[in-house]
Amino acid sequence: MADDNNSNGTTDHVAIEITDLQHDNKRIPQTPFTSSAVPSREQRDEEFDQDMLHRAIADTGRWAYGTISVEAWVLDDTTGKLIRPPKAYWVDPVYILDNAKNEALLRLTDQSRPDFVRPDPLSPGIGLAGTLWSELSRNNLLDRGTSRRGIKKLNTKNRIAWRRLEEIRNDPDQPYNFRLQLAVKAGIGLAAGVKFQFPNGTQGLIVYMARGTTDTTKLKSHSNTQYLSSSADVIGSIISLRKPRHVCMTERRAEREDVRRRVRLKMIAFITLGGSFLRHNTGVSNSTPASNEASEQTNRPTDETKRSKEWSVWKSMKSKMIQMTTKWKGAGNQIPPPFSNTESIWTFCGCFLTLLMLLAYSDSISNVNPAYSLVTGPFGVSCIQL
Repeated sequence: MADDNNSNGTTDHVAIEITDLQHDNKRIPQTPFTSSAVPSREQRDEEFDQDMLHRAIADTGRWAYGTISVEAWVLDDTTGKLIRPPKAYWVDPVYILDNAKNEALLRLTDQSRPDFVRPDPLSPGIGLAGTLWSELSRNNLLDRGTSRRGIKKLNTKNRIAWRRLEEIRNDPDQPYNFRLQLAVKAGIGLAAGVKFQFPNGTQGLIVYMARGTTDTTKLKSHSNTQYLSSSADVIGSIISLRKPRHVCMTERRAEREDVRRRVRLKMIAFITLGGSFLRHNTGVSNSTPASNEASEQTNRPTDETKRSKEWSVWKSMKSKMIQMTTKWKGAGNQIPPPFSNTESIWTFCGCFLTLLMLLAYSDSISNVNPAYSLVTGPFGVSCIQL
């Protein structure tokens, strides 16, 4: 069972949940944020993860046959215990109204009660979740084989085994657990656990609970079993998504902050350099408004400064024109001497004989196979350039 962080146990709140239950596409109303302090970014991210997990569990319980409560437990690798995350639960609000033993159920669900029993971490073999976890591990219902891609496969056949809570409570090897005792008093008679495990190391258990008078034939039907098994994978994937999602959000936010920082530094540098340039050329200083009038008189450009600036501009234009005309004249080198008559005759004879040989070679190739010939154009260009 689970603590309801958004419920105060009143009839009005239960009526709101029942109305929302009739509209499956709508989200279960949450208690609005009433604190005057603005939540931090980490708190908003954590609340988003909790709400997403709670919606997935609630949607699973609404459509499963005979299910009146759903819980999600995650195995902590450090302590080896099963921990139930916040809001990782769902209880059918109709069952809360119809249940004659409402007092025991409210002690498990209403966090505002002074006698509320919190879901403490459970070691394997202790409590409802710990007992189901141990049985699933002992019976090897989780297939240890791997696929070709190295992903562990789950054996969906006989993956869900329903147990009666009376048998678990009366087991002499079962340590005393007060939440298990209250669950039996609240009228919950059947429970089943479904394991989930993902390659990133996240593993846990989804606990489904039903009335003791539920039709077990429909409860164990193929369609209902497949639905509960698939829903456990979906809920487990949401839990497994938390850590990678936070890592990606941290990286994206760090990149965004780095871009903002660089843009801010560039803007500061531009304003600083631009202001110094304007002050240098226009004589504007960072004086106070009271001394602006005096600074304008002292920094006002005279005729001599204007003439000096015009003269500097003219000198720079004159030097650039001189450089351009010098480039136009060239380096003053002489053109290469022309060929003599003897060299021209020898060059003509060499090119003529070479091209004649290439044409003869191309004709011999065409005579053997008309589909092939020698491309003489590039050879002609090469001979003329030489």
